[in-house]
Amino acid sequence: MNRRATAAAILLAIPCRAVGSHATQAPPVFSAEVELVRVEVSVTKDGAPLPGLSAANFVVRDTGVRQALNPILLEQVPLDVVLALDVSMSVHGPRLESLRDAAQAFLEGLTAEDRAGLVAFSHQARRLQPLAADTALVRDSIRELQAQGSTSLRDAVFALLGSREPDERRAAAVVLTDGIDTTSWLRAQDVLETAKRSDVVLYVVLARPEEPRRGASSLASPTQRDLDFVREVSRATGGRIWEVRRDQDLKASFLEVLRHIRSRYLLTYNPAGVDRDGWHALDVRLVGARGDVLARPGYYRALRRR
Repeated sequence: MNRRATAAAILLAIPCRAVGSHATQAPPVFSAEVELVRVEVSVTKDGAPLPGLSAANFVVRDTGVRQALNPILLEQVPLDVVLALDVSMSVHGPRLESLRDAAQAFLEGLTAEDRAGLVAFSHQARRLQPLAADTALVRDSIRELQAQGSTSLRDAVFALLGSREPDERRAAAVVLTDGIDTTSWLRAQDVLETAKRSDVVLYVVLARPEEPRRGASSLASPTQRDLDFVREVSRATGGRIWEVRRDQDLKASFLEVLRHIRSRYLLTYNPAGVDRDGWHALDVRLVGARGDVLARPGYYRALRRR
């Protein structure tokens, strides 16, 4: 099976509005075919989200041209969050219980306006629950998770990023994985290209194995290539990684991820002076405040044709 056919098969494994008769087409383009660019920005100081900023505190340059920003609408924009959980054999036993507890705690932190969905992946990605405001079915599915099979991390991330049509809601995916990829068909570069075209912000909780005690058998660890992929794909979407070493840290990490997702600033502007198709590099900086800024490095733009 070639990579094009494999990519289509992966998307079909997680059906949604963007998948069906168009499954073999390119993934949706971030801010495509609309005259409004949306940029989610994380601002932290000493590792904690920095609240209280306005559009006047940001300077955004689109391919080098400064843009006039619209007022920030932080609280009014609800969240669409998909939990994507690694349920390969590497998370069996107590680790699976910790995973369930962490995912349930995350759901409890959502509001009535937010929507949540659930994907489980091992050698294939399975969409167990679609996005919905009622999380009861998601909770039931989490309780029924079982560990089995190997891990196709790149294929699962591709399905997450390439199967959603942009809309007015803020989109995020939270992936729990040990970073090990043993059975993916897709190349890292193919998935990274999809990340650049997606409006989904990818957060990764990287559950690294504990250092084995002397005399104990060592656990499998991700390769450097695996780790490089996780870092690059999250950076391409403007997301970030949390690394945890102990299973009991999973719940705290999931709650911290939710806090960071909710604190992101949504910057919007009507692009001026950059009326061309293709890749647009973004440069986002603070003025009148100090903090660390994290945003996607750019987006693809496709103008309407008459």
